[in-house]
Amino acid sequence: MEYSIDLKQSNFINDIEKIYLSRDRSRQTGQPVTETEKTKLRGALGSLAWVCGQTCFPYAVDTNFLVTTIPVATVEGILHANKVIREVKKLKDVAYRIHNFPEHEELELFCWADAA
Repeated sequence: MEYSIDLKQSNFINDIEKIYLSRDRSRQTGQPVTETEKTKLRGALGSLAWVCGQTCFPYAVDTNFLVTTIPVATVEGILHANKVIREVKKLKDVAYRIHNFPEHEELELFCWADAA
């Protein structure tokens, strides 16, 4: 047996919904979001943050930036969040493999961090 593990989050990613905006509302890019839109934005970004922290790393920066803008969010932020959701959905079937290593094989761990 190989004993490797494949991580894939297609079902979770499929359940992330874009935030609906009417055509007129989507043209009001500089306008602040309503409380209802802000609630939906928090939910969508929370889902994106979780999936980006687990398997969808390429969109972590966009997602984290958008999370910081929630208190002063505009319609443009919702449009950006919807774009990230569309991009993440393109990667829904990508699997990450955690490989099995023989018991006697010596492993090394490499990591990096930012200044924080």
